[in-house]
Amino acid sequence: MRSILGRLLLSASLALLGCKGETGATGPQGQVGPQGDPGPKGDPGEPRTSVDGLDGGIISGSVGVTGDLTVGGRPVGYRSGPLVLGGDSPLGCVSSGTFTNGTVSFPASFAANPVVVATVDETGDDNGAIWARLLRLAPNRVGFRCGNAPADGINWLAIESGTFTISGKQVEAGVASGAVSGGSISFPTPFSAPPIVLLTVDETGDNSGGAFARVINTVTTTGFQYWLDGSSDALHWIAMEPGDYQHGRYQWTAGVMGTNNTCSTPCTLTFPRPLQTAPAVLLTINDTNNSGAQGLRIQRVTTTQLRFLLYDTTGTGLATENVFYVLLQELN
Repeated sequence: MRSILGRLLLSASLALLGCKGETGATGPQGQVGPQGDPGPKGDPGEPRTSVDGLDGGIISGSVGVTGDLTVGGRPVGYRSGPLVLGGDSPLGCVSSGTFTNGTVSFPASFAANPVVVATVDETGDDNGAIWARLLRLAPNRVGFRCGNAPADGINWLAIESGTFTISGKQVEAGVASGAVSGGSISFPTPFSAPPIVLLTVDETGDNSGGAFARVINTVTTTGFQYWLDGSSDALHWIAMEPGDYQHGRYQWTAGVMGTNNTCSTPCTLTFPRPLQTAPAVLLTINDTNNSGAQGLRIQRVTTTQLRFLLYDTTGTGLATENVFYVLLQELN
């Protein structure tokens, strides 16, 4: 003990005089103590449903959107459940004998072939086709065949097959295979009131069959009967409650115009209210006694009014009772 104390005193004295004393070797490093318990993980929380406060930022990587996406107050993309597409497209017809063909590409692709209805648009020169039927169909496009002359364009509406609720109203769409004149279609789910019905002939199988389709008798809550000028590969149909709809980038109004056997050259429908832009128009004849007009085409469309012409290829007159209509607009 005395020896250790002496050495400590000597080292302290040398340090005060500015002298370095002899230093012993450093001992071995001790063992690291045990790591503390990190504790339980925190709650990850609910998935983010919004990005708040992002001003001028960048989102990198793939982003999946389920539901509506609104940018600057406008809907972006096309809403599913169901996917609905439509518009007024130039047909770009190519002559093929006494017929003309044209293709419309969908702005988005369906998971499977959709239900498609169409109406001939002759707003350009009022001198062309009076019927159009499906010639080809794929999830991303549809081909049409127009009879007797080229068409300025095609007003079309495509939707997934099935039963849906849109804007609180019932919508059903389907395809009747092997359609024959006088056939009937039953709605998978009955409506609470008779719906409006749109029809278009499908000849994608062999391009040899009917061209004109109309609803005959009175549509009921459970189904309807149809007339064709010839047996067809299939018949596409869409039924919906009358009224206003909005679905994704589209809004439309469905209704029925009573022509009362007096509407002929031309027929005029004044819209329930003025629209922001001229709509695409889908039309189907409802001839309750099955003795009237067979075909029709659009003559003129404005923001307030529609004019269309009725045709009867048998020469027995233009008389008919009702015309079902849909006025379709794309919001941006």
